[in-house]
Amino acid sequence: MKRFLIIAITLSVVVFVGFYLYFVEGAYVAFLSEDKVDTPFFTEDQQFFVEDADGKRQIEIKGVELDSSYGPQRGNDFTIKEDVWKRWFGMIKEMGANTIRISTVMDATFYEALYHYNENNEDPLFLIQGIRVSYDEVNGDENGERMRFYSLLKEDARDVIDIIHGRNLILTNERKGSGLYRFDLSPYVIGYLIGDEWNQDMISYLDHTLNDDETRFNGEYIQTTPEATSFEKLMASLVDDMLRYETNKYQTQRPIAVNSTFVMDPFEYPAHIRQQLGKINRFTMDHFVSKDQHLSGLFASYSYEEWPEEAFQFIETESAKVTMSDYLSELTNVHDMPVIMSSFGYPSETYINQAYDQGDKLIEGLTMFQESGLNGAIIRSFQDVWDRRNVTTAFMYDLQQIHEFSDALTPNQHYGLIGFKPYRDEVLMTIDGNKSDWEDVTSLSAGTDATIKVTRDHAYLYIMIESEAIQENNPLYFGFDFHPELGVSHINQMDLTLTEPIEFLLGILPDMGGVMRVVENYQASRQQFLERVNGVNPYVTLPKEPPVFERFMIAERNQELTEENGTEYTYPYTFSDVFPLVLNGTVNQTDIHLGDNHVELRIPYGLLNIYDPLKPTIHDDYYANYGVEPLSIDGFHLSMLTGNGLETDSIWVPLDSLSGDVSVEEVIKPSYERVKSYWGGEDE
Repeated sequence: MKRFLIIAITLSVVVFVGFYLYFVEGAYVAFLSEDKVDTPFFTEDQQFFVEDADGKRQIEIKGVELDSSYGPQRGNDFTIKEDVWKRWFGMIKEMGANTIRISTVMDATFYEALYHYNENNEDPLFLIQGIRVSYDEVNGDENGERMRFYSLLKEDARDVIDIIHGRNLILTNERKGSGLYRFDLSPYVIGYLIGDEWNQDMISYLDHTLNDDETRFNGEYIQTTPEATSFEKLMASLVDDMLRYETNKYQTQRPIAVNSTFVMDPFEYPAHIRQQLGKINRFTMDHFVSKDQHLSGLFASYSYEEWPEEAFQFIETESAKVTMSDYLSELTNVHDMPVIMSSFGYPSETYINQAYDQGDKLIEGLTMFQESGLNGAIIRSFQDVWDRRNVTTAFMYDLQQIHEFSDALTPNQHYGLIGFKPYRDEVLMTIDGNKSDWEDVTSLSAGTDATIKVTRDHAYLYIMIESEAIQENNPLYFGFDFHPELGVSHINQMDLTLTEPIEFLLGILPDMGGVMRVVENYQASRQQFLERVNGVNPYVTLPKEPPVFERFMIAERNQELTEENGTEYTYPYTFSDVFPLVLNGTVNQTDIHLGDNHVELRIPYGLLNIYDPLKPTIHDDYYANYGVEPLSIDGFHLSMLTGNGLETDSIWVPLDSLSGDVSVEEVIKPSYERVKSYWGGEDE
């Protein structure tokens, strides 16, 4: 018995050690020769190719980006189940895509789902595996090999290689996925994409501080040209390490790219253009030269940006005006390898300031990329992502909770081909004049001639009023008092004095829609962006007294460029009025339903300066706090005015906290069907 226990324990230890070495440490022995290296995907003659049972076949990348977030569930929590992934894979394939892109290590469930979807599938879905940069790991080391960010990037690169070959175990990971990765996806992985959007200051720092004793990097698989920058050499060493690791351990290679953006393209711009675009670096994959042992090839990759066409005037063309299409053709021609657009997209109409149709813009972009000679494009993204931020609105919210609600003012959250509509308890609110979704909401106007109901979910504040004073063709106004000290009683636009002060005035105008106004001293973007819009310090030049109502504004990047000898400086941002809320629009996009004796509306939280709708908190006085500070509230005052100046009594609307646990319904956007039609996807 004792001998049996010893043998059992020994075998258990051996199995555990073997498991640990195989999955955790990735132990391997390199013994095969070069001529046995497999290249299921490779680049050649500026094209992508796949080698399968039918032989060598050229492919064009038709891709879509996937994120790990699901509505209010953060991406870093990796809550998406296998059945959801597989259902989405099916939808992506039906749309006509052949590739998905992920930007970082996902949890094991994702890879298992993709394996099971592709297994025995004659038309599998390919994968481009990304490796995301950790900027917070950059330190001041002069030697690139010792930099924390670079060593972590190398660790992540080796991790993803082991993951796609089904040989990794990651127990915990704060920023990326974890789990037991035991499914071999390598037959479906086109290549690796290093980086997402690079920090330009970091690249400039590396180029100026890394030791540069050698004229070029000379690795086993990759070397660089003498013109390569220090950053390019650093990335070449990473690519070389990835090729060496995958070749020695798995006897296979696949194409690799370092993702770039237009702001670091290979071209030389006039000095005044460089300064305005923030172009301080240049990067090109063509400074990477493959050696004989490198069989799979390289490719170039760019994230798409909307640039003013004035920036491209250095390009010589026969036409009088240089266009974005001309620039893309030049970008394609300057490379001796395939070029793809790794990320491009536009917000849908669920973003409040969307000025165009998402589907139209996507088709326009896909057509332009193809005509410019690119080898494919990846749409950003398949699903809306609630925890994405934007510099023009991030200051308005509690960024620790931003994933828990959908914000109509943040364009980055609405790039998906599908979206998520939150439930209010078990009810989906719809602005259509139907009162069925209001049945459980208590009226706040008992004993009066009007019925006033207010409720909210994780995207909007909803108001429903029935009153004989409401007429479909007459203006209607709502006043909101959230802050106990900042409201004003006089409405300068209407020459009307209210019995209660308000900070916000929503005018429902039959010819425009719902126009939101706010008193100047509570205009959120003013205190944050005024100096970047016109050079005026908002805390030196204070709002007028008494404050007047003005259109609610948001800051947007200024697309205009100053001419070379221009006398006036062009500031990087400009203010834009928030578009009116949509009045009596389509079923999918209506913010206000107005009829005789009835109005129903929804208001995004951002238009009411709500900092965290779940608690809830609002913005406190900007000019007392020199910025945004949260102020807890338990309700607000609401008043209604008709076009002829008839005012209702102000009512108190209590606001309870919202739970972070909310269900959502997936909504397929019209842009999905547009892309499906363009790519020749399958009919149901």
